Amino acid sequence: MLFLVIHFTCEARPIKPIPDELLIRAKREMNFKSDIKLPPLIATPAVKLVDDICRKKGCVVTGMYYKKKIYYDNRLRFKKDLVDRSIIYHELIHHIQRVRHGPTYNCKRWMLNEREAYKLQEKYLVEKGLKGAVDFKWILANIECPIKSQT
Repeated sequence: MLFLVIHFTCEARPIKPIPDELLIRAKREMNFKSDIKLPPLIATPAVKLVDDICRKKGCVVTGMYYKKKIYYDNRLRFKKDLVDRSIIYHELIHHIQRVRHGPTYNCKRWMLNEREAYKLQEKYLVEKGLKGAVDFKWILANIECPIKSQT
């Protein structure tokens, strides 16, 4: 996401090969042929993610892509949990989108990016036998663009 003021003090941790596998899958699903490196993945306290992103109470944030890095809720168990792994996958899709389209400066592009990422995340979960594990229709109906310029 762009235009958020964030101050993180966490450090990136090397957590391969699962993210590498997910990046390869995202490239294939998005028909992205160029070389691309795995971005840093930074475990972040959930409260920090929520404080920096949410505009309303009850918001849940488990990951975000910001300034070419993926910040994820440090409680995620993506090495063992496929739903948690799908969150990393979703953020890797944003990484490819950023490389493909450049930074997102307007809500229309941001929403298109989110829809594509959620669609591919849902496809991943369905293929892993977890259809319905996440309510993507509800998410897409309730997400709000964080960009100040609403054009």
